[in-house]
Amino acid sequence: MKVITAISIMSGAVLIACASKPTAESIQKEQLKAEELRNEAEAAKTKKRQSQNEGFIEGIPAWALQPPRPDAEGLYAVGVAESASLNVSQKKSMLDAEFGLAKQYRQEISGSERSFTQERNDRSLASQYTQLIDKLVARVSVVGFEVVKQEVKSVNGTFHSWILLKLRLVSGICG
Repeated sequence: MKVITAISIMSGAVLIACASKPTAESIQKEQLKAEELRNEAEAAKTKKRQSQNEGFIEGIPAWALQPPRPDAEGLYAVGVAESASLNVSQKKSMLDAEFGLAKQYRQEISGSERSFTQERNDRSLASQYTQLIDKLVARVSVVGFEVVKQEVKSVNGTFHSWILLKLRLVSGICG
């Protein structure tokens, strides 16, 4: 009787061990299911990010996306900034716009190109191309500009600031 009980217990243990051991097919099905869930989650994340970006773009003032072109009266520049601090956001956008005015008023551009090719012992080639363009702004006084428009919004917990500046042109200073 003890022998039969022992055999029954061992048989049951073998069956349980075999039943709980995953097969290659079940592992593959689980991996495919997990990959599908990851893809769905990534697609949902991308869709949410796209929706947030579209909402943000809709909130940008039209004048910040299409600032006035320079005219006989003066130059225009838009400054854009983002910060956790309202004050810092406004200061950064002002500085960005002032630099934009200076850049339009007196800007120099320089550049360089480099090409490098190296042959290894196994006759394989390694090549690299580099292009560098520098925009240099000469010292320019941008005193006398005026704030045409300014807007600040809170988006996702940070302050976004836009400012439109105008620098009036006085005859004789452009020379």
